[in-house]
Amino acid sequence: MRVLLFRYLCDTGGISTWMQEHARELRRQGAEPHFWFCIASVRLDEFRELGPTTLAPMPELVRAIEAGAYDVIHISSTDPRAELLSLMEPRPKIVASNRGALSDYWQSRNCFARTAVSRGMARLDQPLTDLVVEPVPNGFDGSRFTPPDATTSGTPIVAWVGRTTDLAGKDFPRFTRIASRLAGRSVRLWVADGHGADWSQFAAPPCARVDIERWERVPHVAMPEWYRVVAASGGLVVMTSPSEGFGWVAVEAAASGARTLAPNVVGLTETVIDGVTGSLFPPDASDDEVARRILEMLEQRDGVVEMRRRSEVARETFSLERMTRAYLEIYARTETRLAANAPAVPPVPPDPANAVVFHRLQAMRKWRVRTRLDEVSQLLEADYTTLARRLWWETVTRFPREMLLPDTRRLGFRLGLRFGSRWLKGKR
Repeated sequence: MRVLLFRYLCDTGGISTWMQEHARELRRQGAEPHFWFCIASVRLDEFRELGPTTLAPMPELVRAIEAGAYDVIHISSTDPRAELLSLMEPRPKIVASNRGALSDYWQSRNCFARTAVSRGMARLDQPLTDLVVEPVPNGFDGSRFTPPDATTSGTPIVAWVGRTTDLAGKDFPRFTRIASRLAGRSVRLWVADGHGADWSQFAAPPCARVDIERWERVPHVAMPEWYRVVAASGGLVVMTSPSEGFGWVAVEAAASGARTLAPNVVGLTETVIDGVTGSLFPPDASDDEVARRILEMLEQRDGVVEMRRRSEVARETFSLERMTRAYLEIYARTETRLAANAPAVPPVPPDPANAVVFHRLQAMRKWRVRTRLDEVSQLLEADYTTLARRLWWETVTRFPREMLLPDTRRLGFRLGLRFGSRWLKGKR
């Protein structure tokens, strides 16, 4: 089975990590994984080392799909570039996965299957689609993430891992404020930053300037040892995300023996096993309260036995082999699975705690329109006039308010004129 793992941007976050882990296990289970990106990043070479990897624009992907290069295409449900693929005729077999943000686009008319990386995200996404949203928790390679063989003496490390400049998604400023409450408490602060930022980008409130011993971009291949050092020091990893699709940081830290302290929000309630791999705090807890929780956890210094047990639980709970088997079963199906209820229109947040996730759903609409119009232009340049027209018309009818904004209105009008010009020239 030829499986294409598509993402427009080869980024530094958890989705890229999932793609790599899934591809390794797909190959071990006899499938043929391929990667496709349109924009590169510092991680592109990691993908090329794993297997066939294409870096090319969307018209070339359309051409490859038309040639029958893949049996199934697995995408992130909020990747706006992937929406183009649903308008192809015949439509490819698309599996769309919720990886931390909601989508109201993918339905049985344009998608084969829907999944989510946690039960919580599946529950939030289900009212938005007529397909069953199936929870398939992420798995990780337990052979790489292992606990330390011994503890070390000295000052414990309080660590933060993520993309510091993703303020809405990760809330690094909150970590700095919490860390400032630990001043004089004999702790070392480490930050593994996927964006490789520095204090020049966080010079004003709501950040607090603190003494961070290590703040650097750490390659994913080096993260197991990074977590092991944190664990051996008797320290812990602190998460400040207002929501997560799947808390990769918490799982990889636990597998490496380290504890995690995180807010009790969707995506983290399932990846931080409270009292076993770490601890959860109320999302509305004050910075002072979280700092006190950190100090309480640091007083209970773990030994090798506790770290090994934590690692075993993470491996048993988040099995890479089990995850990939579940996806292969979905890929091999011949029929879609329909939900009992029709999608709710308009979508209503089930409770205030998840309002941030629904806010992102609405905030993405303008970005999706800009992305779609850019794709229309690319398709016209590649002489995919019919497909470009479908995408343009669906955008006009689906996003009328966003199409009336000044910048998108001008671009949409120019594209409409190009369609008219091509029609007059006899180009379909």
